[in-house]
Amino acid sequence: MKIQSARGHRVISSGPYAIVRHPLYAAAMMIPASALVFGSWYGLAFSTLLLGGLIYHLLMEERELIARLDGYTAYMQRVCYRLVHCVIDLAPGGSEAKDRHTST
Repeated sequence: MKIQSARGHRVISSGPYAIVRHPLYAAAMMIPASALVFGSWYGLAFSTLLLGGLIYHLLMEERELIARLDGYTAYMQRVCYRLVHCVIDLAPGGSEAKDRHTST
């Protein structure tokens, strides 16, 4: 991932990004479930590995966004959940981030 200020990269905080920080990765969490629906154990194994890789990429991407994209840290404070709102809290600070979110 590369932040390109010449292209005008900026933080988007509307639409699905107002609820979770990574909605595309959140949708990818459904891939293992679809493998189960089709009864494919091989698909489940592969998609679980794929999902692990996507989560690793998400963590590396977010580290880069924090370091290089203006306004991302403030966005993280407003939108505490990375993947699923009120279900999966992978936010830095864990429950502290959740408490900030619910107290506003």
